[in-house]
Amino acid sequence: MDMINGERVTSQKITNLGSDGIRIDMGLMPARDGNNYGFQYIHRPGSEKRFLNVQLLQNSMDAPKIIGSFPCKKVSN
Repeated sequence: MDMINGERVTSQKITNLGSDGIRIDMGLMPARDGNNYGFQYIHRPGSEKRFLNVQLLQNSMDAPKIIGSFPCKKVSN
C-alpha cells in the first residue's frame, strides 16, 4: 500500500494501461483531518505526463463535488 502525506492509504486498485501506462485508485478513509479522500494517479501510455486527481468524499449526495487535479514530477530521494 502507498503512503500519501505520511498516511497509509486504506484501499488501492492498480490498473495497467497498455505497455507503459498505469492508473492507481486509492482511498484514504478517514484521513488525519477526519475527512475521506479519493485519489487517482494516472500515467497515460506513451506519455511522460502524470496526474494526481483528488476528490473530497462527502456523505451528502447533494453536496458539490470538490476535485483537484495536480501535475506530478519526479523528485530526488
